[in-house]
Amino acid sequence: MIPVLSAFGELTVFEPSSVALGFTRDAYQGSHPGVTYKTDALSTIDGQFDVVTAFDVLEHCKDDLAALVEWSALIKPGGRLLLTVPAFPSLWGRNDELSHHYRRYTKQTLTDVLTQRGFSIQKMSYTYLAAFVPVWLSRNIKEKMETRVAAARAAGPDGSIDASFDDIPWDFKQPPAIINSALQAACSWEKDWLQYGDLPFGTSIVAIARKS
Repeated sequence: MIPVLSAFGELTVFEPSSVALGFTRDAYQGSHPGVTYKTDALSTIDGQFDVVTAFDVLEHCKDDLAALVEWSALIKPGGRLLLTVPAFPSLWGRNDELSHHYRRYTKQTLTDVLTQRGFSIQKMSYTYLAAFVPVWLSRNIKEKMETRVAAARAAGPDGSIDASFDDIPWDFKQPPAIINSALQAACSWEKDWLQYGDLPFGTSIVAIARKS
């Protein structure tokens, strides 16, 4: 997101892992020299920002309310929080578990946690509508069937699991370019639609919230 976000103003990147931050800095400090990188406590930069972004981060926080308190403290009064989260508990699958997610949200549950922490909703919509049915079928039918079959096949004669058993779901790995291109084409119209209305369902939620 650094090339995208740095076009809109001064950008500070926060990453608690010094290793990950090092990779990020090495990749972008040459092409985007004005970006600031921080890995220390968030409290050192309280109240400095017009906008804080968190793309697919909140679902990784065990206490999402506490995370929103920290993020709110970073934002100037009247500033905004822009975030995305995975949608619908019915889409929960092995991908979420391997990604260390604690939850998937609905518009109502995301609205609840944001308003409890003093944010007012300016925009909230589901996104990736075209992916919803394929993902639902994959998580609720295909994945469950494959897991049962693979686990039975991997079990040894003494009931133990073969160490070579691969329990990584197909949609956790990087898909072929042709699938990425097809999904991009199927979802590209959303960026125009969302300027005028909201989508009724999808695999993710995008929200813009204002700090009171």
